[in-house]
Amino acid sequence: MNTTPFEHFCRELAQRFGGGEPNERELQAIGATLRQLCAGIDPAAIADLAATAGQERLHPVVPGKFGGPALYVVSDGAGIISAPHEHRTWVAIVGLRGIEVNTIFRRDFGRDSTSTRAVVREREVAVGPGDLLVLDAAQIHATRVDGEASTVHVHLYGRALSALPPFAQRCFNAR
Repeated sequence: MNTTPFEHFCRELAQRFGGGEPNERELQAIGATLRQLCAGIDPAAIADLAATAGQERLHPVVPGKFGGPALYVVSDGAGIISAPHEHRTWVAIVGLRGIEVNTIFRRDFGRDSTSTRAVVREREVAVGPGDLLVLDAAQIHATRVDGEASTVHVHLYGRALSALPPFAQRCFNAR
């Protein structure tokens, strides 16, 4: 996988947004450009990156070295499910292999809610090869791998994962 186009793209985004949050239109444009870059990835170049059943693999490609966006190849094996969580930064996800089902949630501030960490399911979005999902910093989602095939996706975050609070602090309770 040639990292140069991705490094160039991340550098441009860091210069343009300087750690700030793109608006919805800008986020969609970022996602569209990422999808175009991913279309040039040779499937053979990612074959060794795939997780096995029950395994999660994270491969840094551009790990935020420009002080802004960070790009990773993420692979989840069959059976992997994540808790509802927020990233606290924007993200664009492009599918390369397999199907990752993303459940999108909203915060539950209802009368019966005993916690501000409660969420309610809104919809599901399947991300497969060539598909794009963008989330702003406030959106909450959970993921699961459907079927027996592992997933391989490109994830572009507004900040490096190492700069985010620990995963457990970003999780919610689904209702």
